Parts: sequence; structure tokens; C-alpha cells
Amino acid sequence: TEVILWNTYMFTNLAPDWIPEGFSETNIPGVGYSYEESIGMWSNDSHETIRLFVVPEAGGARPYAPPGMYKEVRVNGQPAILVVGRLAPSSPENPHAQRVWDETLGLQLTWSAENSIYTLETLGPYVSEDDLIHMAESMKKFPAPVETPAP
Repeated sequence: TEVILWNTYMFTNLAPDWIPEGFSETNIPGVGYSYEESIGMWSNDSHETIRLFVVPEAGGARPYAPPGMYKEVRVNGQPAILVVGRLAPSSPENPHAQRVWDETLGLQLTWSAENSIYTLETLGPYVSEDDLIHMAESMKKFPAPVETPAP
């Protein structure tokens, strides 16, 4: 199992065995894309993306959603949270305007594994809840790198 060290926090790298039809692995954006550590990203020909990120379990993710915009689900029989939508600016002209909840702005599926909290995230309604759960349930640990003995 490959263990990644990130800001003195160690997590196990995971990757799905199954991804929704039409999606394929793509490059992970560099530093500054988001405040969480992205460890996987998949996109389709329409430039729709699914992102996998991880945070430490201790003091980690606290998914936010107003009542009715999240539900408890299961990933491999374990509790998980599925958030529908996200906060969005209420005025494109005023970036400081009050944000409102927009349930069309994607999904976030968050679950705990290997002492970390993993989240699969979409930015639109292009993947179903069931597909996101299926993708999470297919996660496997990256195999340990094969070391070649020195000659």
C-alpha cells in the first residue's frame, strides 16, 4: 500500500476500479485549485469532472448542507454523507453578496476509510447519486511501488 505524506499527515492513496461511463482519468490541478488535497480526478468530453480529495480524520471534513440537502448513505456498509448542491453567489455582479444554496451544483459524497476522510465531488448534476456511491465502493488502495534492486 502506498502511503502519501502531505504536510506531515499520512494517508493511503485510493483509486476506483469503476468510473461512470464516458469518464477517464485526467490530470489533477496544481496547488491552489482547492484547499483540500486532490488525489484523483476524472473528466469526460464535456469537461465535466469528478474529483477525489482527502483530509485527516481527526479534525477533518465537516460537510455543510442545509436541512433536506444531505442524506446519510452507506459506502461498503459504513456510514457516509451525500450532499446535494453547494453554496453559490446570489449575484454574479457582486461577489460579496449573500450566498444561497443551489442544489443543481453537484454532489459531494464523504466517507471515512484508513484513518482519513475521502470525498468524491462533482460540480454539476451529470453523475447520479448511485454512480457516485458505486465509484466510492470500488475504491482500492494503490499497489505499493515495485522497487528494482540495484545492480
